[in-house]
Amino acid sequence: MTHSAMEASPHALRDPFGCQVDKLQEDRQISSPHIRFFRKAADKGPGQVVSAGGNEGYLLGVSLSAGHQRKIFREHHATIHDFERDAIYLRAASEDYKADLAGSFNFVLMEITRHDLEAIADQADLQDVSALSIVTAEPDAMLASLVRSLFAAHPASNKLNELFVDQIACGIGVHLVNRYGNGRKFGGHPELLLSVSQENLIKDAMLQQLGRVPSIDELAGLLGMGAATFIRAFRKSTGMTPSAWYEQARLDIACALLRRSSMDIDEIVIACGYSGRSHLRRIFEFKLGVTPEAWRSSVLC
Repeated sequence: MTHSAMEASPHALRDPFGCQVDKLQEDRQISSPHIRFFRKAADKGPGQVVSAGGNEGYLLGVSLSAGHQRKIFREHHATIHDFERDAIYLRAASEDYKADLAGSFNFVLMEITRHDLEAIADQADLQDVSALSIVTAEPDAMLASLVRSLFAAHPASNKLNELFVDQIACGIGVHLVNRYGNGRKFGGHPELLLSVSQENLIKDAMLQQLGRVPSIDELAGLLGMGAATFIRAFRKSTGMTPSAWYEQARLDIACALLRRSSMDIDEIVIACGYSGRSHLRRIFEFKLGVTPEAWRSSVLC
């Protein structure tokens, strides 16, 4: 196919990344404190993408399946790249971008500002991170695995556990600056256990208002730690990540209310901060193998 044949109408509605919106069959977004994630997919490549350079920062794409090809136009030449499953690209957001996309299109895109990069480097115990390496169509199975887990846990109609998002985003950020950043490691926090009072402080903060959980950054800030250090310390102290502990604690509270109170299911949903009756039902069926109603009947008989 010729370049001219692939060019889109100048009046076509485009997203901020230059993709024609009407050619996307999947278009979802998840935001974390320092990285914004965009799930973009179509059976066929969405033609030509064109985007003007914007703020200082980086755009990163992860190909979730093979069969994608793109021709990237530069000032005086063009290069063609084949993307296999788990291949990534990392480019400066400040530069203009123009490319013809062909084949399948199944990507997670990530947007990181310069300020985000500094915060991520701090989480990773790195200093002097001023840039990330520019790469195109290079494999990164670790990064691909992390973004898959993020969107696998994000059904379009459900509210996502924000602690889980923060944890995955923190892991992605640490991986990025360690693998692609130009900074250097410094001493950072040693591996440590939380004291009993620290652990109780964090648990109380998570359970203070069920359904509205502080972010990982907020929880880490209560202890004066970076996010990555806090997650490691909490997991080492409790055997669970913060999000896993929170979900188990919330389930335990729901079970206690079913056993010991006369509250109906809808009241328990509200008290425990679930998004709805169907959300509570899915948690019970996944964790306990029964519906909340069946569980209540079994423990009260």
